[in-house]
Amino acid sequence: MLANSPFSSLNISTDVAIDLKGPSSYEIVVSQSKCPSRLNIHEYMSFQTLFSGKSRRWLQILVELGSSNLNFSTEATTTLMTFLALQIEPGDKENSLRVVHRVFRDEAFCKRLVDQLN
Repeated sequence: MLANSPFSSLNISTDVAIDLKGPSSYEIVVSQSKCPSRLNIHEYMSFQTLFSGKSRRWLQILVELGSSNLNFSTEATTTLMTFLALQIEPGDKENSLRVVHRVFRDEAFCKRLVDQLN
């Protein structure tokens, strides 16, 4: 994430480290008081929610694409979405898709994602 980004505080947080499970919904709500003054609370919480739970990651991306919480024209949001979309983790022999990307096996999800991107 960009050093001058209003979200740079999330970059140093162990709660959003790539190998951790991310913050719980309770932790996200409690962290509202840490919202930087140059952000609105909805955007700050959306960024944190995107890091909460690898198996829900793409579902949350889909939710945010349909909401007005994030400004997709900013460099910080673009950087975050690129990071999340390209995230990988160690695979296993039983599954060809990693936990983050297994939702792509769901045809309804894929259709809705394409609809939102269009």
